[in-house]
Amino acid sequence: MGFLYLRYTCPPEDLWGWFCDYVDDPEIFAPGADPTARITMGRYVYQLLTDMKYYGTMLPRIPVKQERRIKMELVLKEENKERAQKNRAYKTQFVEGAKIRAIYSDKETAPAWYDAEIVTVHPAEGSEAGGRGRGAAGEPTFTVLFTEYGNEELVTLGEIRPPGDDDD
Repeated sequence: MGFLYLRYTCPPEDLWGWFCDYVDDPEIFAPGADPTARITMGRYVYQLLTDMKYYGTMLPRIPVKQERRIKMELVLKEENKERAQKNRAYKTQFVEGAKIRAIYSDKETAPAWYDAEIVTVHPAEGSEAGGRGRGAAGEPTFTVLFTEYGNEELVTLGEIRPPGDDDD
């Protein structure tokens, strides 16, 4: 019910920040009075972000600018999953010091590809070496240095690509 509360009360520009980590959540639950109507948490969150009604009740309107950003983020999340699958073949190339391209975005900056260098490879969650969150289960994450700007960010396997791979 916390997500429903957020959908009604949170400023629209902050919704994605609250919901983004749960769009892929596989936990199954029954959101309504009918215990047989079950849904994954990810699907529930997705619907709260994209549907205008919740069990017949109108949800607050999301302004067009924020709605477009949320939809773009949802598409990007799907592309990142597909890219992570593709990048598994290159995993051995993604080592410290490797030159890559990585996605950078923040609240003010739309996602875009930039030249970067891998500073640290964080092993997958649950491996002997630990892990550092954000990545999908069993996937490493990477601290990268964006060479043009000098800032470091934590990215997932789906948010990087080898140089010369311009499929996106």
